[in-house]
Amino acid sequence: MRLKTLLVLLLCLMLSSCTVLRLFEEVKPQAGDWLQLGGNPQHTGYTSQEIIPPLKIHWEYAATAAIPTASPTVVGGKLFIHCRNGDVAVLNPADAKEIAQGGVSYSMEGAPVADGKYLFAFDAFARQPLITYDLSQGYITGEKRSGVGFEASPLVVGEGMKRRIYAANLQGELVCIDRYGAPQFLFKTEERLEAVKVKPASAPVASTQIHSSPALLGRTVIFGNDAGVLYGVDSETGKQTFRISLGNESIYAAVCMDTAEQAAFITTADVGRSRSTGGAVIKVSLKDIANPIIEKRIPLPATLFGAAALSPEGFVLAGASDHKLRCFNKRTMELVWAFESKASFNAAPLIAGKYVFAGSLDRRLYVLELATGKLVQRLKLSGRIKTPPIAVGNRIIVCAENNMVYSLTHDPAPDTTKESLDDDDAEF
Repeated sequence: MRLKTLLVLLLCLMLSSCTVLRLFEEVKPQAGDWLQLGGNPQHTGYTSQEIIPPLKIHWEYAATAAIPTASPTVVGGKLFIHCRNGDVAVLNPADAKEIAQGGVSYSMEGAPVADGKYLFAFDAFARQPLITYDLSQGYITGEKRSGVGFEASPLVVGEGMKRRIYAANLQGELVCIDRYGAPQFLFKTEERLEAVKVKPASAPVASTQIHSSPALLGRTVIFGNDAGVLYGVDSETGKQTFRISLGNESIYAAVCMDTAEQAAFITTADVGRSRSTGGAVIKVSLKDIANPIIEKRIPLPATLFGAAALSPEGFVLAGASDHKLRCFNKRTMELVWAFESKASFNAAPLIAGKYVFAGSLDRRLYVLELATGKLVQRLKLSGRIKTPPIAVGNRIIVCAENNMVYSLTHDPAPDTTKESLDDDDAEF
C-alpha cells in the first residue's frame, strides 16, 4: 500500500503541468526564424531586420516559472519559451496566443531545439539529460540518462536530413546528435579526461564544466570551458581541431564567430578562482584553424557573463558588470564608444539594423544608435533583464526575471506628453 501511494504521488508530480505540450503540425524552420542562441550558428546576435524606435509594449505574457538566461527561440514562425521548471510554451508571436504549453523535462537552462515533430530538451539536473519529445503525440520517446546535466544552449547546424545538434555538458563533454536524437559522437575535453584520472566518479569537477554554448566556423565547432580553455572540434568526425588556453578567467558565454575575419570573440569572467582581475574581451584569430592565435586581449575591471554581439559594419559589442556596454572596432579592437546604465549588462545585446537593444539589471531595455552609442530610448519593464533580446519580424521579444515576456513594436504615435526617457530613480 505504501509503495502504491508513493507511485501515485510520483505520477501526480509528473503530471503537474496543466496541459500536455502537443502540436498538430510539424515545425518546419523558415526564413526569419531565431533558431538558436544568437540567432545563427555563429551566435552574432544580429538581424538585418530594421526595427525602428520608439518602441511600445504590444503584448505581455506570464510564463509558468522563471525564464533562464538563454533566450527563447522561434521555429516555423512559432515562439518557444522555456522555463527553469521544464515547461515549454509555444506562442503566436503576433498576439501571444498560446498554441501549446506543457512540461517536457525537470529543469532547463539552455534552449530546447524544435525540428519537425520532435523537440530536443537538455535537462540541467541530470535526471534525464537528453530528452527526445514527440510534439505530435505529446510524450517523451527517448532519453539518455547519465550523471550530469546541460546548462549551455545547443548549436543547430544544417537542414533537413543533414541537421545536427551539438550540446556541451557540465562534465566537459560535447555531444552530437542527428535530427532524430541518435548520437553521432561524444568528445571529451582534456580537463575531463584528467579529472577522471583523479576522481573517477561521474560528478562534474568545476574546471571541467562547460557553460559556453558551442558556435560554428566552417566545419569546426568552437566552445570554451570554465577553466578558460577554448576548444575546436571537427563537426563531422568529433576529433579535436585545436585547444588553446585564454588565461585564468572562465568562459561562461557563447563564443561569437566572425566568418569574414575568420576570428572568434570571447568574453571572460574571473569569479575568484585566481586573482581578482575582472574579465576580458578577447579576439582569437582562426585563419589557421589548427593553430589559433590570441590577436588582442582587452582586460576590463569587470566580469562578463553575456556573449559578445557582432555587426556586419565591423562593431563588436559586449556588456559587463561595471554597468557599461562597450563597442569595439572588430579589426583593431579599439574602443568606439561606451554606454553606462544604472546596473550590470549580464546578457548579450541584440543588433537590429542601425540600432542596439540591450537589457540591464536595472529593469530597462536600452535602445542605442549602433554607430555612436547615443541613447534613443529606454523602456522600464517589470523585472531585471538577464536574457538576450531576440528579433521576430518587426518586433523585439524581451524576457524579464519575474517570469514576464514582452513583445515590443514600433510606436508610430508616441505619447509626447510623457517623458521619452523614464525616471532614473527606480529601485533595482
